[in-house]
Amino acid sequence: MIENALRYGLYLPPFGPFGDPAVLVDLAVRAEASGWDGVFLWDHLVSGVKLGEGVPDPHPIPVWVASTAGHPRVIRRAAACDGIFPIRGNRTPAPDEVAGLLAALRRAGLPESRAFDIAVAGNASPAWQEPVTADLAGLAQAGMTWWMESLIHFDPLELSLEIVDAGPPRV
Repeated sequence: MIENALRYGLYLPPFGPFGDPAVLVDLAVRAEASGWDGVFLWDHLVSGVKLGEGVPDPHPIPVWVASTAGHPRVIRRAAACDGIFPIRGNRTPAPDEVAGLLAALRRAGLPESRAFDIAVAGNASPAWQEPVTADLAGLAQAGMTWWMESLIHFDPLELSLEIVDAGPPRV
């Protein structure tokens, strides 16, 4: 299996305080300065899984399939793409769920030798006021390649920026 380094991203909706392009630019600049590897906006595309086709090398657009359930068709579709983003409502998947998802992807044809991303969302920043419950080390060991720190639109913008400025939580 190809080992992917764990990367850290910010995951946020394109509305509320993040609906302002100036806020997004400021957040992205701050994120880069604080060591985050990426900033991701919700997209809510229903179809368009083939978006990366036709993009010339060497800069293909990686396509991740978001999945609210482990339906076999979704797993087969994801195994043919570049990654999967399991969404479990307001909870972070447990390491055994991520390991099970990776096993299902392998059974669906994902080769051991192919790089593949598993992005998991939740809250693990020490800047949050609540205690951290996400098992980042366990998730990484189970196959997670991206930790997506979730900044939800009803948080005060100042708290979101504190989380950005604190930098990514590390395993």
